[in-house]
Amino acid sequence: MVGNRKILITQNLERYLEKDRTYSRWEGFDLLIVNSGRQAWEVMENIRPHLIFLDLSLADMQPDEFCRRVKGHAVLGSIPVVIVINGHQDKDLENCLNAEYDEILFQPITNHLLLSTARKMLGISHRAFSRIPARLPVTIGLPPDKYLAGTSFNLSMGGIFIETLQPAGEEQILSLEFVLPESKNQIRCEACVAWVNDPLQRRSPNLPPGMGLQFTSLGLRDLIAIRTHINSEVAPLPA
Repeated sequence: MVGNRKILITQNLERYLEKDRTYSRWEGFDLLIVNSGRQAWEVMENIRPHLIFLDLSLADMQPDEFCRRVKGHAVLGSIPVVIVINGHQDKDLENCLNAEYDEILFQPITNHLLLSTARKMLGISHRAFSRIPARLPVTIGLPPDKYLAGTSFNLSMGGIFIETLQPAGEEQILSLEFVLPESKNQIRCEACVAWVNDPLQRRSPNLPPGMGLQFTSLGLRDLIAIRTHINSEVAPLPA
């Protein structure tokens, strides 16, 4: 566990990551599971977490009170605290806005939303993964029923850059389909547009027009397939 980023998370949220324990370990996360405010403080006395995920199931203490205690602590106050709530409850939202949460997530959530939020809060970009050149045809789905064709330019375990003259807007969620050459694995997933290399005003002149995407719903089997493909390449691009 030495060197890994440690995430304190309430037991009710831990179930979203049960199937992705291997994924979270690859990303350098160790989970510290708690079910009460008292237990959380006991854990933090021995292990200082890098990030805290809470929901309203925290026993013996309101999460808003817990957050204020963290933020008011001389040593722990810099730890980011994320709350997950039902956005339809006005009182819960008002309480959260009055507290000092660094981020608010609304139900329903997914395992990949938690992991992508963790990367964002800890300043870990998908570009931290090794990238390799990859020229693969990609089918891009835009809601509700629009599909575009593109070609990947590079690929990592965290995301993909797609060459296209019709890039989507930043932060838009897209569906992707592409096939890895050796295994013939068809990858189907969702991804968020992290940045755009506009055809008329390129942010990166070394890359073609297109968009950099961060995977948000990559299944474990697909993740392993991509990792195997990347490891089979002799010279990955620098992160």
